[in-house]
Amino acid sequence: MGVEMKEHQPKLKEIASQCDVCAEFGVHEADCDSSTVALLRATGKELHSVDINDKCEHEHIKELAKKLKKKWVFYLGDAKTVQIPEVEFLFIDSDHTSEQVRGELAAHLDNVTKFVGFHDTGKDVFRGYDKAVFEVMDNHPDWEKIYHTEDSYGLTIYKRKNG
Repeated sequence: MGVEMKEHQPKLKEIASQCDVCAEFGVHEADCDSSTVALLRATGKELHSVDINDKCEHEHIKELAKKLKKKWVFYLGDAKTVQIPEVEFLFIDSDHTSEQVRGELAAHLDNVTKFVGFHDTGKDVFRGYDKAVFEVMDNHPDWEKIYHTEDSYGLTIYKRKNG
């Protein structure tokens, strides 16, 4: 997990630093090079993390949140059904299927006020996942793509036009 995410940390930190409340779908192990650590370090106040597996190094993340004087909440469950609060930045790196990302966006996009980002949006990294992301977001004219790279499996960021 860490190697491909490490390259994206500066962009994630740049976006999260403009937000008080962030969320991520797909925590994985949450090692030092993870999106969890990058988002927690940069966000203003709190990070909400959702994953279907409980592999995360909870104590390490809890200690970091305490040190940074920030709130970290972990939800064990499917991001399509877990309820999270309104957030300014939602970062998605969960189950890389068309069905999953469509369900996550249907359930949560209306509660994202500024940015939504996706890892693994490089061309055909996960068959059909990138196309599903782009199709759904293109059907929401209130969002505009502000960043995309194919490097390290791809990263794409959208900004709400009035956000």
